[in-house]
Amino acid sequence: MYKESILLLVMQDKNHRFMALDCLHRVLRFYLSVHAANQAPNRIWDNLDSVTSQLLAVLRKGLLTQDVQHDKLVEFCVTIAEHNLDFTMNHMILELLKQDSPSEAKVIGLRALLAIVMSPSSKHFGLDIFKGIINYMPRIIVHCYV
Repeated sequence: MYKESILLLVMQDKNHRFMALDCLHRVLRFYLSVHAANQAPNRIWDNLDSVTSQLLAVLRKGLLTQDVQHDKLVEFCVTIAEHNLDFTMNHMILELLKQDSPSEAKVIGLRALLAIVMSPSSKHFGLDIFKGIINYMPRIIVHCYV
């Protein structure tokens, strides 16, 4: 997934940020639904890490300031969680909720967590999602209140 770097470069231009986010989200969703099934888990993890670390870096730089861009980051979290909840919790939600994260990152993290729990397309139904998330709750609380 080296196409994401080109899209992230396009994100430097504020007039193209949402388009780049939307394209990257579509590519990621396609990758997870079609190609990831034929790859080793560590390869998938590396590809997801590449994309999400660059997205979080763009957010930390303050380049994503519009609500629609924040909504798209929430969609990224939900999409990845549908395929790999552990990755999303460890590499997205907890990163967004870090104490030194900007307030908008924390809001995005909390919104994403709520969206994951409420997602109708989740593999877990109703309260079953909490079985996957409950192990992360102490760390989420520490990240939010310390």
